[in-house]
Amino acid sequence: MGSGKINKVFCLIKLWRECSTMLKKLKKKLANRWKELLRKKMIA
Repeated sequence: MGSGKINKVFCLIKLWRECSTMLKKLKKKLANRWKELLRKKMIA
């Protein structure tokens, strides 16, 4: 039973890391999009 619990924890940590990296990528994409929009507004 103990080993099963450890495996679950490892799976959760792995999932958390993958989710956090994906969120970071999304944030970068959104930030770049906002910068582009702001530039267009400044020019217009």
